[in-house]
Amino acid sequence: MHRPQDSAVGIAGVVDGGHQPRQLERTLGHHRDGAIPNPDAAPWPGREIYAGSLVHSVDYRNAAPYFGKRVLVVGAGNSGAEIATDLAEGGAATVALSIRTQPPIVPRDPFGLPVQRTGLLLSLLPAVVADRFARVTARLVLGDLTRYGLRVPEWMPYSSRRVPVIDVGFVEALKRGLVHIRPALARLTATDAVFEGGQSEPFDAVIAATGFTGGLKDLVDTTVYSRPTTNRWAVRGSQPLVLASSSWATLTAFAGICSRRTARPAASNGTLRDI
Repeated sequence: MHRPQDSAVGIAGVVDGGHQPRQLERTLGHHRDGAIPNPDAAPWPGREIYAGSLVHSVDYRNAAPYFGKRVLVVGAGNSGAEIATDLAEGGAATVALSIRTQPPIVPRDPFGLPVQRTGLLLSLLPAVVADRFARVTARLVLGDLTRYGLRVPEWMPYSSRRVPVIDVGFVEALKRGLVHIRPALARLTATDAVFEGGQSEPFDAVIAATGFTGGLKDLVDTTVYSRPTTNRWAVRGSQPLVLASSSWATLTAFAGICSRRTARPAASNGTLRDI
């Protein structure tokens, strides 16, 4: 099976003898499979004159290049939240997260259970009921996040069929004051980010965690499958092909968070220097 040269990872599938997929299931909700950055991902006026670093999240590898810098992450999906957390824990001087549409944030292991398991169980309920359970669970486990600058979620996962932000340390960083919430980014100047409402703030770097476009055309014939309302891609009369993908930015940010948290206990025991 040919794999396109992009940042999609974790691809697994079942194909027939002619290497043609017979069914394709989207396992990550609204995320588009094949993480190729959207060419319109940074549409802000002034980006041409901005003197700082402006990159898409697909180019993010680790927090090292941003040590001691003022960094703005734009976009509060899973990539944006995890990159902001990684930067905050990795020594950036200031980390701000610009949010246009407030997503729901859910704990990774609510009451000791993996969120994937509880998500599958709740998906058996009517969407309105499942959303209510998800909202109550998040409030009990994570607390009232509006105290830290976040707004009430503008959509919920089950009724919208969209993937929420899964907390892997973002909420702790937010509560500790390591990540600061900012409004939607309106434009850039040579040195500043100007937000909706007119507030401006200088930043050394801007990371656009603003989504991806589809990247399956080099992997499968995308003209032969449909998109039913069951939220799965399928070729009629088929056997399953399951495709799971995650952006490189999300994985590298998550790896950075985990590696630092693993190093700290070892450092306290004198077995590894925490750098």
